[in-house]
Amino acid sequence: MENVCCTKDRIIDIAIEMFAKKGYENVSMNEIAKEVGISKPAIYYYFESKEKLFIEMMNVVTEKFLNSIEEVFEKDVPPEQKLLNMIETMFEKTKEKPKIFRIIHGLNIEDTKAEFVLKFKDRFRFIRENLRKIIIEGKNSGKFRQDIDPEVFMPCFNGSISLHIIRYIKGDDIDLSRERARKVWDLFLKGLLTKQEE
Repeated sequence: MENVCCTKDRIIDIAIEMFAKKGYENVSMNEIAKEVGISKPAIYYYFESKEKLFIEMMNVVTEKFLNSIEEVFEKDVPPEQKLLNMIETMFEKTKEKPKIFRIIHGLNIEDTKAEFVLKFKDRFRFIRENLRKIIIEGKNSGKFRQDIDPEVFMPCFNGSISLHIIRYIKGDDIDLSRERARKVWDLFLKGLLTKQEE
């Protein structure tokens, strides 16, 4: 059983490396098997298809990430602090697993061969739902403006974070530091106008 687990873990590790480097669509099970040092029939003993391999790989590597984000939402802190904590956590997890985020952002969601990606991304729906709750909580507490539309805020907020992450995983000269996270957070809270212009 130990050897089975070790081989399975190695397949996943190699798959991460190859998917990150070449993209999901450009890597075959045969190539992964060769890199691992096992036969093609052997890799299908562990994973019945590339899709199944990918899904299990993503389940394994994103579990900690999802748990970390969930902890952000569960903490009993003001809504504005939850937003900052979320940005910091997203940045930190990207730095820990840049190859995983490179794979996610490299997927062609429109490709009919990758319909399973929609199911995978659906797991992240709870992030949007909890962001909506944070905005509503902030409005109810008087911390946030009453005219803020959560449906407008969420894509702006997520888009900003995603762009920072994409630039980082593509090798741009950008540091996903706590300082940058606070600057992004500050911009969302205070906007561009000076107090005199408000």
